[in-house]
Parts: sequence; C-alpha cells; structure tokens
Amino acid sequence: MTGADLDRRPPSAITELQAVNDVLECATRLDLAAALDTAVDRFHRLTTASSTTILLLQPDGETLEVAAIRYERELHAADWEAKQRARRMRLGEGLVGFAAERRTPMLIVDVEADPRARPLAGSPRWPRAGIIVPLEVEGQLLGVIQAVKRGRGSFDEDHFRAAQTLARVSALTVLTVRARRDLSEQARELQLLHETSLKLSHALSLSEALDVLVVGAARLVSAEAGLVLRLEEGHLVPLAATPNVDRAKLAGRVSQGRMTSELLTAKQTVLVADLGADGRLRWARELGMQSAVGVPLRSEGVVLGALMLAHSSLGFFEEADARRLGVLAAQAAAALARARSFAEAQRVAVTDDLTGLHNARYFSARLREEVARAARYGHALSLVLFDSDSLKVVNDCFGHDEGNRLLAGLGAIVRRQVRTTDLLARFGGDEFVVLQPETELAAALLTGERIRAAAAVPFVTLDGRSVATTVSVGVAALPLSARDGDGLFRAADEALYTAKRLGKDRVVAARPLSEAAAAGS
Repeated sequence: MTGADLDRRPPSAITELQAVNDVLECATRLDLAAALDTAVDRFHRLTTASSTTILLLQPDGETLEVAAIRYERELHAADWEAKQRARRMRLGEGLVGFAAERRTPMLIVDVEADPRARPLAGSPRWPRAGIIVPLEVEGQLLGVIQAVKRGRGSFDEDHFRAAQTLARVSALTVLTVRARRDLSEQARELQLLHETSLKLSHALSLSEALDVLVVGAARLVSAEAGLVLRLEEGHLVPLAATPNVDRAKLAGRVSQGRMTSELLTAKQTVLVADLGADGRLRWARELGMQSAVGVPLRSEGVVLGALMLAHSSLGFFEEADARRLGVLAAQAAAALARARSFAEAQRVAVTDDLTGLHNARYFSARLREEVARAARYGHALSLVLFDSDSLKVVNDCFGHDEGNRLLAGLGAIVRRQVRTTDLLARFGGDEFVVLQPETELAAALLTGERIRAAAAVPFVTLDGRSVATTVSVGVAALPLSARDGDGLFRAADEALYTAKRLGKDRVVAARPLSEAAAAGS
C-alpha cells in the first residue's frame, strides 16, 4: 500500500470517538483556546489534511478570523501561517465565506478549478481538494472549519462525514465554553457589585462612598485608572479616584476637553479607543493610559457628574463595559443626589433667604463655639453689629419690596468688606452682625468703619428715585467688653444704640467692663 493510499484511508470509528472525546474534555476546562487548538489538531489528523484552519465569526457578525491552525510545514512557505492569521474574510467571500453565509458543508474535489476560490498570495499552487464545514448550533453560526489536502479528489465521503461530526462537536464546544465563560463573568460581576454595595452601606461619608465606587468600577471592567467627578457650575470637580490618580493635582484640569462636553450634553457613554489620536483626557494620557470609557452620572434626567475609567491598552473598553458600569454609575449618581439634597437642606437651614447670608440661628451656634475657643486658647474675639439708618424711610416712602432690596444690597456691600475668616450674618430685621475670631477691638473698629463708609452710597429705587443711606455700627470684644457670648452681644448692641443716639452714621465701641461696672454701681 502506497503513502497516497494510506492518506486516503477513512478514519476509524475509534479514532473519531477519541477525537470527539479530546475536544469535549477541553470544553470542561472552559479553555476556549485549548479547545480550538485540540479541535483543529484532531480534525487535521482525521482528514489527513495538508492544512486545517478554524475561523471564528467576529462580534460584527460579518467577519471571519483565524483562531487555530495546523499545517504541514514542508508543503508551505515560511510566512504562510502569519499571512493566514492576518487574513480577514467576510461572509460570502471566497469558498469559505460562501459556505459560512449559506451554512452549507462543502466537499470540493478540485479547489483550483472552483471559480469561487480566493487563494491567499503565497499559498501552494499544487492541485488540492477541500472540505469546508460551518460551525453551527441551532441556527447560530459560530465559525468555519476549513481543510485542504494535496491532490485532486484526495478527500472522500468518509473524510467529509468525519469532518462534519467533529465540526458539530467543535461548534458545541465553542458555544459551551463561551456560555460558561459568560456565566462565570456574570457571577464575577454580581460578586463585585454585591461587595461594592456592602461597602457602600458601611461608608460614613460621601467621599468614602465615592472612593468605594470608583475602585469597584475599576475592578468591574479591569480598568487601571479612574475618577468620579461632580458637576459644579459647568465644571467637573474630582471627588474620588483610584489610588494611582492624584485627585488634588487634577483639580481644574479634567473639565477641559471634548469628552467632558460630550458626557454632559449628550448624556451618554463615551468610548475612546485611542487617547493619543483622539486628544481627549489629558490626565489619563499623562498616566500612560491609551483608551477610556466615560459614563455620565444621572439622577432623574439631570447630569450630576461623570465616572471616567482608563486603561493602558488601545481599544480596551467595549460597549459591554459601559453597560456594566451603568449599575455603579446609578449608585454614584444617587449618592451625589443625596449629598446635594442634604447640602441644600443644610444651606437653607442656616441661610437668610433675603440676603443669602447666614441667619441668626447659625450665628448663635457659631458664637458659642468661637467664645469657647477664644477662652480655651486665650484669643480675642470681636463682634461688629450694625443696622440701616434708612430702612424706615425707604419702607414708608417706597414700600417694603424696595426696603427688601435695600437690605439685600447692603448685605452684598458688606460681604466685600469682611475677611473670609469672619462670619457675616443677618441677625433679624435690619440688623447685621460680623463675628471676627482672633481680632482685637481696635482692628474690629476698623472693620466697622469700612462697613460704614462702604454703605454710605445712595439707594436707587426701581423707578429711578435716589435715597441717601447710612448705617450705625456698634463694636465689642472679648475679654475687654464682656465675659461671655451673651454679654458680648449685649455690649455691641448697647454701642449700636449709642451710635443711633449720637446722630447715626457712625461707629461706636462698647465700654470696657470696668467702666460698665462702675457706671452700674
């Protein structure tokens, strides 16, 4: 029996069963690469082919790419395998694409004579037969097995039958491994989401909660860097980051660029396959990242911020990653919404509606704190109390709406005359108060004078009439003017009353305690 006759011998039933068993065994290990490698090897042996290739259908549903290959090296050029692996074949293209598109197994006696053949440059030019079998399960196309053998008619029906049997098993293996891999990935995702939710429930602050979220999001999609940002007055402010990102260093920089604009205006996920070519996310590029995904943080249709993740590989993120991030993005948005609502409730509780300054309740609480701190460290504490000399005239002549405009304007004027460390509040009616920690009486008197001078500007009504306005100011200080907070306020109030009695539009200092005591005796 010649070598050619040996090549044409049909595969035995035992050989077929062993080949099937080998492929199925790989499937149980959930190793798709090993399963494909085993399938192409056993197919190659069963059909005694010169070359055997498994091509898998890509996610686009249109392209076939080589996933595994076996061939007789002495029959092929040195670069043949590399060219095969680089090849991209579309459905309907050539014999392979034809068989895949029509889901039709093909036994080809003479490949060279078939007009549908599209030989790859560098392929052997000797006469050859071919077997092409789609990998298909319940109408779902997964790929194709292609075998080529030297010599016309070198494949027979037994080879063709064995090839179809192994192709069915290979298709089932691909589907099983992918399904199990997907289930395993889903289980991992659920576990990560569960762990992140548990950590969130124990977070003691918004900052801690967002740190948990960004780290959990990075793990979920295997990102290497990430940020959670909040939208504040049209800018994104970094609130949390993965440990390798310097959040403070990025402040004021991440809001620049098109990606931010797209996230905020389009309100949809943004995927960037190549940050270098795209030009977006400079902070990520400076960390060596090459691809990114951004997810807007929405609550009730309003964009509150964004979750941005990056990786050092090109084209790393897919649409599926964005969908996975949606769950965590919703939790982050909910946390931001709660924080914003809480902050707004706190602001309303301590803010005067008319002027936007702190209210009397907040001032009283801070006065107790500052008095205690001044006593503990031996620091001075001053209080400047003033009111409008002109409010009654404005109310009587032009109405209370104009009077409210006067008070709101006065608050804005005074805000510019005090330090950021001072506490400015509307105490009630037309009275305003400035609490100045670590400030002696002499310095507080200068503050009072600045306020008096700044407030001495005409008030213009909505209909264009002008009214001269002034304020009277009383100033007191601990421990010179009083011993406690209540005494400090009374001393400043008495000084303010004195300023009114002396003709208004002036600043008066409270009497020292020694003088007040002597006058009382």
